[in-house]
Order: sequence, then structure tokens, then C-alpha cells
Amino acid sequence: MASLFQYSGNTRDPNEIAAIDFLRKMNIVFRQNGITTDADKFLEVADRFNYASPADQWFEAIKADTTNPALSTDWDAFCTAFKARFEGPAPIVKPRGQLEDELTCMQITMEELARGTVKFGGADVCVLADFVDRVRRAVVQIEAGKGGCGLGVFYHTLPAVLQEGVGSVVPESWDAMTQGLASVPQYKIKFAVSQYRAQASLEARLSELDHQLAALDYGDGPRPLAW
Repeated sequence: MASLFQYSGNTRDPNEIAAIDFLRKMNIVFRQNGITTDADKFLEVADRFNYASPADQWFEAIKADTTNPALSTDWDAFCTAFKARFEGPAPIVKPRGQLEDELTCMQITMEELARGTVKFGGADVCVLADFVDRVRRAVVQIEAGKGGCGLGVFYHTLPAVLQEGVGSVVPESWDAMTQGLASVPQYKIKFAVSQYRAQASLEARLSELDHQLAALDYGDGPRPLAW
């Protein structure tokens, strides 16, 4: 379970996350907890608004609005209205070529996987789930789901455990890539992380021994020349 995070809808607060980021966090929570129906999504989101905040007041108002009941029963309609009410200025649109390059260069490391979770707006989110979500959003943004441009570069920068989980060959499309990443078993990731930590610990110990040997007094024997 992801830890509870709150949203106020105070657009003047510099520490408030963007409305779109709040909805993305909710989507991660839904996926992690197997929430699929609109009714269950509304039950979950109802606990995310700080009491008497602008977002809380708006949510209570749409629930009481009998003229447009879809806003509190249809999740897509809710998201559209939510973004219209709380979204800030439109972001700067980047050229498609730049977006494609950014997608291809997205990476996740073993060090990041070893952390297990990442903070996202105060919530603990699975590192891999967060990475897959960011890749999916980038794919959707440039409508690259069925294409495969840049997949080879992206695939070969993945940690070995993720390459093995996706398959021994580069997937044919970005959709297949994100599906493969999302389906990598957690037990395989945990095993790879344990090996990574053991190797890192061994390398740190060897480095420490090298430093200790370098600091030893050479006694009466020949000393290395000082250049």
C-alpha cells in the first residue's frame, strides 16, 4: 500500500504539486492496489483532499451537484473537470524530436532499484512502477506506443535483471517494452538487488584494504620513488 498523501488545490502554494501530478499519483495507487472500478477510485480519492481545502470544497460541491452527476461517478469526467479547475498555466511544448530523444535516454539504475521506493509528493512509490509510469507518459505524449524508434538504445541501458524480464531481444514496440517492464517479478528484482549490494560491499572492502596497504610503512626495504 502506498502511504497516504494529501492534496489541497491551493494554486498559490509553491509546495503544492500540480493537478496533473496528483492524478498521476492516483493512477499509480490504483495500479498498485488493483483498483479498477470508478466507484472504488472515488472512494480512494475522497480521502486525499485536506479538510476544508479548495479541493475538498470543490469535491463536496460536485458530489452535491445533481445537474451533472457524472462528475462524481465517472472517473474520466472527474479528471477532466479536476484539471480544468486546478491546473496551472500550460507547460512549454517541446519539439517532437527532443521528446523522442528524452524518451530514448530515460534510464533506471541498479542503485535506484536498490532503494525500493521513491518519494512522490510525500508518498512512497515503487521505484520501478514510477519509472514505468514516466516512460508510459512519455510514450503517450509523442504517440509512440506502436513504434520502436530508439528502443535498442533504451533496452541496452537497462539493468540486466530488467533486460532479462523484458526478454532476450529488444521488444518490437514501446507498448511491449512498458508491458514487459511492468511484469518483471519483484522476487527477481530483490535477488538482483541483493547481488548488487553484495558486490558493492565487496568492492568497498577491497578499496579499503588497498588504502590500508598503501598506508603501511615499508620498513627497511626500498621505498617507492617519489616523483
